[in-house]
Amino acid sequence: MKRAFTLIELLVVIAIIAILAAILFPVFAQAKEAAKATAALSNTKQMGTAFNIYLTDSDDVFPAANALRPSGGAIGTGVGMPFPANNGLANPTTWQTPERVNMSNSTWGNSVQPYIKNSQMYGFTSNPTQNMFTADTFSTGTGPAGPFQTPGDATLTMNGLMSKMNASGVAAPSTAILAWPGNGKVNFHGRVESNPQLNCNNTIDDCIFNPSGSPSAVQYPGVPAIYGDIWFYGPVYNSYHIFNSNRAPMVRTDTSAKATPLGMTKYPAVAGPSSAFSDPFLTLAPDGTAGPNGDQGGYYGCDSNMNVTADYSGYWCFFRPDRTR
Repeated sequence: MKRAFTLIELLVVIAIIAILAAILFPVFAQAKEAAKATAALSNTKQMGTAFNIYLTDSDDVFPAANALRPSGGAIGTGVGMPFPANNGLANPTTWQTPERVNMSNSTWGNSVQPYIKNSQMYGFTSNPTQNMFTADTFSTGTGPAGPFQTPGDATLTMNGLMSKMNASGVAAPSTAILAWPGNGKVNFHGRVESNPQLNCNNTIDDCIFNPSGSPSAVQYPGVPAIYGDIWFYGPVYNSYHIFNSNRAPMVRTDTSAKATPLGMTKYPAVAGPSSAFSDPFLTLAPDGTAGPNGDQGGYYGCDSNMNVTADYSGYWCFFRPDRTR
């Protein structure tokens, strides 16, 4: 006599499979998230190593975070530079001139690239890729300095407060941030930038971190009191939290890398020293209120003694090269 499964037995088996799936799927999701975090941290760590190899060939001077514009020599503040330099960026077409290619080559993304080789290390595979500006287009064929190179994709940004600074000026190499995913949860196609950046609008090449004052004699127009700034492009403002645990991979100048919590700590009162100052820099404002995007809204600067400043004068505390805590 042939014996078949009863309907009740089939339902029991199906129920057991459904229960096991409900238990395992979250585990799989967590494992996938952990894998993404590990890969991103590895890329960030290798970027820090590339910077340090670069330092050995540049008399211990960090690369330029921004570039001098060919016309008048003004600092190119707030500009996403072509990456690689000769990638055929056609918006505007001036990026394809030899002068603009040389300008791009002088900035950190292209200066460090020979020491890291793989341009994919600048981005995270877990992030979607898009143009920084919707009008960005890229030419093909032969450029002014040879064949156009394939545009890279970048999430990682240099701490622009270290632009052209001597490494001896870093007070605590294990504390000072060198590179981090300043583009948020997106890879920008064909452009790389620094974040934060020094606010300069010079016609001479002297835009550099000054512990007790402005980085230059001429401030960027409209923001004379701010020495450094965080820049936002499109969806970057939505979140710097790269992972679900509200952390982002960051590498210090000694090449130590770790996932750093963001937006988790509130600054103490403005009047007193920041004795409770800790790693998270995207925090609540000193008065305890949240910014326009939840707990990520308070981008407060501080002076050389790490006192938070109410008028935004100074450099962003978290990125100061001379901070020791």
